[in-house]
Amino acid sequence: MDINFREQQGLDAVLSVKVSPEDYEPGIESNINTYRKDLKLPGFRPGKVPKGIVRKLLLEQMKREQVEKAVQEGVKNFFDDQSMDLLMGPVLKSDDSKIDWKADSSFEFTYEIGIKPDVKIDTQLLQGVLLHKVKAEEKDLDRQIELMREQAASKEDYEEVPDQDEIHVILKMQEMADETTPLEGGVQAEKTRTLKDFPDNLRKELIGKKMQAEFNLNLRELLTSKELESLLEIDEHTATDLADLFQIKINGIYSSTPAELNEAFFKSIFPDKEITDEAAFRAELKELTERYFQQQSQHMARHRIKDTLLQNTPITLPENFLTNWLKRNAGDKQKDQEKEEFKKEFKAFTEEVKWNLINERITKEQDIKIENEEIARFAYEMVRSQFAQYGMGAAGDEMINPYLKNYLSKEENIAQVTAAIRDQKVLDYLEKETQFTEEEISLEQFRELEQHHD
Repeated sequence: MDINFREQQGLDAVLSVKVSPEDYEPGIESNINTYRKDLKLPGFRPGKVPKGIVRKLLLEQMKREQVEKAVQEGVKNFFDDQSMDLLMGPVLKSDDSKIDWKADSSFEFTYEIGIKPDVKIDTQLLQGVLLHKVKAEEKDLDRQIELMREQAASKEDYEEVPDQDEIHVILKMQEMADETTPLEGGVQAEKTRTLKDFPDNLRKELIGKKMQAEFNLNLRELLTSKELESLLEIDEHTATDLADLFQIKINGIYSSTPAELNEAFFKSIFPDKEITDEAAFRAELKELTERYFQQQSQHMARHRIKDTLLQNTPITLPENFLTNWLKRNAGDKQKDQEKEEFKKEFKAFTEEVKWNLINERITKEQDIKIENEEIARFAYEMVRSQFAQYGMGAAGDEMINPYLKNYLSKEENIAQVTAAIRDQKVLDYLEKETQFTEEEISLEQFRELEQHHD
C-alpha cells in the first residue's frame, strides 16, 4: 500500500492511498469461508459451495469490503507511526461512485485530513469572572407569598355570575360558521379570569348567566380588535379575519379566598420547620429563594467560564477540512459556504470543536477518570427525570431499570453520558481555579439576565 501525505495549509492536509491486489487479496482468501458459509445455492449444502463459485458470485462485495478494511488499517497504522493525531476522521475527497469494484484491481483514494492542534490551557484567564449574588427584596417575597396563598385558596362555586369584580369565570369560546355550526378550523379558546379582567361589554353579557349556559355573541361587534386579540390570544391578522359569531359556554363560576397566613399555611410550605409567625416565614422563604437563584447564578457563571476560555484560548483549526466535514455530514455537499445559515452552523460547530479540545486537554492534564458506576448513576437519574416529565415521578426501580438497561445497551448512549459527566468534571475543576468577581444583584435584575442568557 502506497500512502502519500501532503500538508496544504496550516493543519489542513491531503492523504493519498493506493491499494493494490496484494493489500486486499489475503483478506479475501482468509475470509472466503465466512462468505461461503452465508451463501445459499441450489444443489449445494450450506457452506459447501466451491470457493471458485463463491469468488465469482461475491467478488464485488468481497473486494469492496476488504479494500475498505485494508485502507482503514493502513491509514490508522500510518498516523500511529507518525505519532500524529487527527481532529476527526478523514473526509473522502475522491469520487468512489465511479469505481468498478468488479473489474478494477488497483484503487486510489484521496482524503482530506484535519490535524489536531496543540492546546494550552491558561487558567489565569479565569481571574475576574463575574458571579452574581442574588438578593430577594421584600417585593419579591410579597409576590411569592401572594402566589402561594392563591394556590392554597379555598373556593366557593356559584350557580350564576354575580356582579362582583373578584368572581372567577371559566369561559369557553368557539368561532361559528352560523348559529349552530362551529367553523371548521376556527378559533377556540378557554379562559379563566376574574370578572373585572374581562372587557366591559363582555362582562355585562356575562352577569346573570347560569353555570353551563351556552349562547352566541357577535364578538367583533362587541369588542375592539385589541380586546379580541387579548381575549383569544391571537395576532392582528387573525383578528381581522375572524367570523362575527362566537358560541360562548360558561364552564365555571367561583370565588377564591386566599389562604390565611397562619401556622397551618406555614407548615404546608415548610413541613420540616417550626414556624409560628409571618416574620419567621418570610425569613425562611428569603433564604430558600436566594439559595435557589444562587444555584442558577452559579450555573450562569459556569457558562461564563466556558465562554472565557473559548474566546481567549488560542486554537488554530483546519478550517477547510472542517468546512467540508460539516457539509458532508450535514448531507448537503452542495451547501453554499457563504450562506448566512451555514456561517451560523459553522461558527457553532467550530466552537463545539474548540470546547472538545479544551475539555480533552484538561481531562488528560488533571487525570479525570469516569467510572462505570458514575455512568450508571448518571443515566439512572436522567431516565428517572424523563419518567417524571411524563407524569410518572413515582415510578419505581422495577419500571425504570428495564428502560435503563435498554438505554445503556447502546454505545452511542454510553458515549453521550460519558461526555456529559466529563463536561461536568472539567467545569468543576475550572470553577475551583476561578477567582470570581462578585456583584450583588436583585432578583428582578437576575431574571432579566436569565431571559437573555443563551
